Amino acid sequence: MFSIIQTCQMNDISPRAYLDYYFTECEKRRAAPGETEIESFLPHKLTDRVKEKLGMAGRNANPVRRTAQFEDEPTPDSAACPASARSPGVRQAA
Repeated sequence: MFSIIQTCQMNDISPRAYLDYYFTECEKRRAAPGETEIESFLPHKLTDRVKEKLGMAGRNANPVRRTAQFEDEPTPDSAACPASARSPGVRQAA
């Protein structure tokens, strides 16, 4: 699931819109796509028309960073988050 969401974001596709599209198509067919059809449903293999329909118009394709809800609650980017818990290769905000 994580890789599908990441692929959506890399292709400027709303993950939620993509999942709605995929499950709607499955419902129309009354089954998930077969082995020969599944590739055409991958986010990076969608037609330009479908990508435009599912696009993240006016929104940043990167995931929204979580912010603290309360003043004393640390965020994932704060110093309270140990370096070992951060994703490798991801630049942290200064």
